[in-house]
Amino acid sequence: MGHYPALKEFIDQKAGKYKNLRVTYTQGAPPNLLMQDATGATMEEVSIHQWKAEHIDEFLTERLEA
Repeated sequence: MGHYPALKEFIDQKAGKYKNLRVTYTQGAPPNLLMQDATGATMEEVSIHQWKAEHIDEFLTERLEA
């Protein structure tokens, strides 16, 4: 995760506020958000490798159910 300091910042400081967020590490894979429905089916995949921590936070705030 050293190549993605903004992602590390988001995970360390902001990810905990999202109860529906699960972080999974896949070695060698670029960071993506997989947006899933209630059954676990992937509805959307978003590449976030160039996003800043605040952009990830804004996106999830808009998209995740409370």
